[in-house]
Amino acid sequence: MVTQEELEKMSPEEIAELQRKNCIFCKIIAGEVPSHKVFNNDLVHSFLDIRPAKKGHVVIAPTQHAPIMPLLSPESFQGVFQSILTIDPSLKKETLSSSSSVFIANGPAAGQQASHFLIHLIAREEGDALSDKFSFTPRPDLKEKNDQLIPVLSKNLPLMLKNHAQKTGLTKFFSQPKTSDQQPSPSTVSHNEPAGQPSGQSQEELIVQFFDNYPQAKLLLEQDLDQFKELLREREELQKLFQGVNLEQLAKSFSESPKHPRFQEIFQGDDPNKQLLTLAEYFSGKPAALDLLVSDVDKFVSLLSSRPDVASLFKQVNIPLLSQHAFELFPNISTIPQQIFKGDNSANQFNDLKQYFSGKPAALDLLVSDVDKFVSLLSSRSDVAPLFENVDIPLLAKHARQLFGGDES
Repeated sequence: MVTQEELEKMSPEEIAELQRKNCIFCKIIAGEVPSHKVFNNDLVHSFLDIRPAKKGHVVIAPTQHAPIMPLLSPESFQGVFQSILTIDPSLKKETLSSSSSVFIANGPAAGQQASHFLIHLIAREEGDALSDKFSFTPRPDLKEKNDQLIPVLSKNLPLMLKNHAQKTGLTKFFSQPKTSDQQPSPSTVSHNEPAGQPSGQSQEELIVQFFDNYPQAKLLLEQDLDQFKELLREREELQKLFQGVNLEQLAKSFSESPKHPRFQEIFQGDDPNKQLLTLAEYFSGKPAALDLLVSDVDKFVSLLSSRPDVASLFKQVNIPLLSQHAFELFPNISTIPQQIFKGDNSANQFNDLKQYFSGKPAALDLLVSDVDKFVSLLSSRSDVAPLFENVDIPLLAKHARQLFGGDES
């Protein structure tokens, strides 16, 4: 039995593994606990509920252990919801029902009791005993409060969806203000504005911001041109973006561009480019792992020892040095910068502070070595203090070297 003290010292990954080991639904999926199976594949295990709400009550569980829906992998998410399309027609046919309810309790406040995300599929009949369970009483008194949420949601939801898409790899091309001065060679990219693209930006600018937002795509172009072309064939919006671009020359210009100054020290295998691409793909699907790498490299290495399947990815990789430069090598993946820069435009906050610290290395040293003294001095510097508004300064201090350059050693 794990004590409360031990639980508090565990990482999120260790807590998830503990939950998985004790999860009754994981034991059902593994066959350790019997169940009346309905439909199963590599992603889904569905079975009859042992305490049905009514006849024809099916529980659909992802084989991946995830306590709530947002923690499902993209593959598991797609698998469980696609399974409804398979199970629902058969359920209606066998129960002679014309309708069904799909019920999800996502979190304790929503009524979730299990520590494993579940979908309940229930066959329904007109006027059955569940009719009043799925009805809601209108609350006209809440309309004004609801209306107040409209500007907040319209601003934040697109940003949240974009961030989630970047982390999971389920993304399309999002137009963003240009964030990098790095330009592909003018000889490889046309300056004409392609059809279907937003006005006001050249094709070159759009391609630059695309690779800034999705560095994995840039690595793929460098490493495997044929696979990159296959990606374009599958994505109409990318076909428009790269229309008329000489991909061979573009890939060559990227491969010949200067690498990270510590690149060869970090990736020590026979094919460093492939190592970088492999880890970029891994961290894109596991942003929490990247957060752990930069936050606690010793714990990250310790966990690797129990995961030989993942440890093989880091063979001949200088992990401590990788931790120091992870933000530079894998931009837009870690959630830590979002936790540090909490203003309306986190990219501008980061760029302003990067410019400030580049001219004030002593200030960066003070932030890292004595954050309390740094905060105290800020209170007397009205010209500098605004740069740090809506910034988590203690967390910034912890990751300042990784964000603004310079090794800790």
